[in-house]
Amino acid sequence: MEILPGVHSLPAADKGTIFAERMPPNVYLIVGDRSAIIDTGYDHEEPLNFRLKYLDDIGVDKVDYIIIT
Repeated sequence: MEILPGVHSLPAADKGTIFAERMPPNVYLIVGDRSAIIDTGYDHEEPLNFRLKYLDDIGVDKVDYIIIT
């Protein structure tokens, strides 16, 4: 979901999906001349695939930076 122009909050899954182990982290994408993902999340297949699909859906084919806080 684009929360500001060029700033997206990346969803972990469709609404209603429950994660038994823990809540998924907040992950953000900044898009401009270059792109950056802030806090990529943890290595779980469903959230990763959902976020990759989101990037594809909005036309981001390359991430230039990954920022971990």
